[in-house]
Amino acid sequence: MADRALVLIVASGAAWEPDALRLLGDHPGIVVLKRCVDVDDLLAAATAGQADVAVLGLDAPGLDRGAVDLLRKHGVRPVAIAPGSASTGW
Repeated sequence: MADRALVLIVASGAAWEPDALRLLGDHPGIVVLKRCVDVDDLLAAATAGQADVAVLGLDAPGLDRGAVDLLRKHGVRPVAIAPGSASTGW
């Protein structure tokens, strides 16, 4: 699947989650691999080595430097959504 980005997302019901899921799902080059329930679930999924990108709220509980380092160690690029960024139209 080199022509597609495999994405993990953890939003925990954040206001931006429905829009993110819609936009990601509508893009032909993106496959949402899993909606994770929290950062621990995200990290567990990332260790499987199947995902390319993790989309998560910057304010997600448990998100810290160690979590970001672990994502990168497994080849998963973190993309953080800052609080209020959904109102800017992404």
